Amino acid sequence: MPGKKNPLLPNQLLKSMIFISVIVVAIMLGIIYDSFGVQLNHQQVLVESFARETQLRIDNYRFATWQIYGAQNSATDSQDSDNSTLQETRLRPDVYAPDKDKQKTEALIFGSHDSNTLTGARKASDFLDTLWALKKSTWSMYYLNGQDNSLTMVSTLPLKDMISRYNGESITGLVSARRAEMLQQANTLDERESFSGLRHMPDSGDYYFTLRTTFNQPGHLATVVAFDLPVKDMLSGQLDPSRLVFHSTENSSGTTDSGSSDRVNLASASVDLAAPLSAAPMVITYNLSLMTLLGATLHHFSFTLCLCLLLLILSLTASVLLRNAPQPTEKSADPEVDLLRRMNKEMVDSLPLGFLIYDFNAHREVVSNETASQLIPHLNLQKIVTLSDNVQGMLQVTINNEVYEVRHQQSQCSPQYCFFMIRNQDREILVNKKLQNAQRILDKNHEMRRQLLENIGNAFRDPLQHLTQQIQQIQTSLAPSVLQSLIDSGEHLARLTDHTILLNQLENHQWSPDLQPFQLQQLLDEIVSGILPAMNQRGLEIIVNNLRPADEIRVGDREILRKILLTLLWYSFGTTRWGKISVRISASPEHTDRLLINIVDTGQGLNKTELANADFPFSGEVSTLNDEKSNSMDLFFCRQFCQNLNGRLDIISKPDIGTHFSVLISLPVEQPATLREEKILDGITVLVDVVVDDIYKIVSRQLEFWGAKCLIADDRVPGQDFDFLVTDVPARLSGWALLITGSEPGYSAITPQQYRVNYNLNQAMLEALLTLIEKQLTKDEMEDAPENDREHLLSEPEYFQIFKDTVPDDVNKLYLELDNKDYAALALTAHRLKGVFAMLGLDDGKTQCEQLERLLEERDDLNIKNTTSDIEHYVQTLLQ
Repeated sequence: MPGKKNPLLPNQLLKSMIFISVIVVAIMLGIIYDSFGVQLNHQQVLVESFARETQLRIDNYRFATWQIYGAQNSATDSQDSDNSTLQETRLRPDVYAPDKDKQKTEALIFGSHDSNTLTGARKASDFLDTLWALKKSTWSMYYLNGQDNSLTMVSTLPLKDMISRYNGESITGLVSARRAEMLQQANTLDERESFSGLRHMPDSGDYYFTLRTTFNQPGHLATVVAFDLPVKDMLSGQLDPSRLVFHSTENSSGTTDSGSSDRVNLASASVDLAAPLSAAPMVITYNLSLMTLLGATLHHFSFTLCLCLLLLILSLTASVLLRNAPQPTEKSADPEVDLLRRMNKEMVDSLPLGFLIYDFNAHREVVSNETASQLIPHLNLQKIVTLSDNVQGMLQVTINNEVYEVRHQQSQCSPQYCFFMIRNQDREILVNKKLQNAQRILDKNHEMRRQLLENIGNAFRDPLQHLTQQIQQIQTSLAPSVLQSLIDSGEHLARLTDHTILLNQLENHQWSPDLQPFQLQQLLDEIVSGILPAMNQRGLEIIVNNLRPADEIRVGDREILRKILLTLLWYSFGTTRWGKISVRISASPEHTDRLLINIVDTGQGLNKTELANADFPFSGEVSTLNDEKSNSMDLFFCRQFCQNLNGRLDIISKPDIGTHFSVLISLPVEQPATLREEKILDGITVLVDVVVDDIYKIVSRQLEFWGAKCLIADDRVPGQDFDFLVTDVPARLSGWALLITGSEPGYSAITPQQYRVNYNLNQAMLEALLTLIEKQLTKDEMEDAPENDREHLLSEPEYFQIFKDTVPDDVNKLYLELDNKDYAALALTAHRLKGVFAMLGLDDGKTQCEQLERLLEERDDLNIKNTTSDIEHYVQTLLQ
């Protein structure tokens, strides 16, 4: 049809032409920007070159200034016979011209003067004749004599002719201005050298600046020597001297700026190029117009820019022509086919619903009516096909708050074509469906709530019934197993109730963490001690591997952390019939405030229902072996509080292999007020003969943290001495030794020299070692001392001196650690004092130290302070 635009090929060419136009514009802008920068850098180089030439000229005329001043002083000091032969001509009142042969320069003396001034003027003129012999510009020198206040001017200008012409106004005006400047320079006490701005000489069109140098003379006015230095011969390139500006850079602190820079002046549409002098307090600024830079840019790259502009015009013209290009008409070869095509289009347009045939290979519409054409921009046809394949090819979509039913069907003749029928649903049907959907959701919520309440009721009912039965049995029997079962049921019910209350407070935003500093290792010992009886009864093994320092203090909610860890351990205990439960505590070096706790068991694992309880409590029953310890709310409780404490709980479980609980929680480390330099087991050598590798790492790390030196049994040299033996094999016990095991509640004596201790309990292991050390020291002292003198060891001078040098310091350390609330260090110091009192046979002091250790476990600050005072009073009594 005529006038119909081609939707395929012209559109692609149009996009290409627009893309080419954008590329051409970018190239033009890049060329202009790059050329602009090159021109700016070139002008900056010219200005810096001019600054270097100016600095060189200043240095040369500094030397000339000193030469002239030295010649004047020599003329004043020496009264030779040549002074009488010098003659001068009086041109005007107070204006004299020394007689000399016509050479490069002429000299004039203004004001009354003596013969020394005349001699100095002649010498200066002769010196400058040589210096300016080959110069073409106008050069001038002014010498203000501080002794007679006369001014001598030496210049390459015809001074005599100029002073006789026009009544000498040009020369006298210039000299008056110079005299005023030089007198001002002489009166400035702290300025030895100064520069004028760039000046223009009207007669010759030259530009120059003045260098003034002051020489102070005691008893006379200062002598000032000035040179007018032209700059035209130093200009290179296209530098315009009228755009040069000389600035003084001296500030109040006497510092100068030594860096070249450029600055855009928006007010005058120009760029100021600055170049400082290296050895003079002056900056040369060249004002360069932006239009000048742009003109130079266009001039240098005119051919390239014209080509780009031509290419841009061609691409834009092609874009316009392609946009308006009509599709060539095609005459139908068969009128019957053309009639059939028109009838098909009329039929599709008359359908009461939206109809569309879409080609997914070419991504184009083959046939569509007006209703479908209006809705197609709002539909993702590929997504509709994907989603509606599972619902018999039908899908409901919402467009502009109206619901449409979209059905699709793939063509049987050509699979690449797909038919879409879009039907507008009736508003009443839409409302009814919404009401039906809302009713279904409401019924489902009621069902879920009933199920939730039923499961909660069952969870509370079973422990209560079991508790009631156990109470009835305890009236007739006091079997230990029955009592333990009763205790477990009570604890389970109490924990379930506590978790329910805490979750309710958390949901209502009534709970906030109680942030307090606590010792992590002490919390782990407490948790292990609580769960250990049940582990021993079932025959399970627990291994606690704390990779953090034993005395590390964390800041957080200790009680919530204890509940989370204890709940997860009981859950692992319930799913584990045999094997072990491993607990690993670590933190990354980059984020030490985030504690990572991994609990891994070798149990039966968790099913999907139990894993769902972590997000939806009581959605399923607990399948643990020990349902007296766990319930359907435990995992949900742990996950919710981990998230509230800026952490998370991850659960990975595999059937018949085990479960891995990963707890990441934010617990900042509290830095100790003072660093403990001395460790409690310094100087102790321990032979570690442990078969299990994991237990060996735990024991060796604990011993090294306490300061002990560890010897490996396999690497020990025969005959190498050690103080104690630590082993997990009972057959290898010998001498002073510890037998480590995972089932001991704390530590207990096997023989007077051998103890059994739990390697998971850090404090119990330390106390067992300290007890062996006390016994070993006591035995050594008792063997060395006579039997009848053991009760009076303090009366010996050697023991009394040692007691006097060490014990008062430890007592003072007790007060210091009490002020810092460093309970771990306080316990170690008290234990060390107890050992000293026990060795000396001072039972009263030993009893007081044991009382102090019990108070430290209870954190009773008032009684701790009182007991510390009693120990101090007891020590002072012994020292008297």
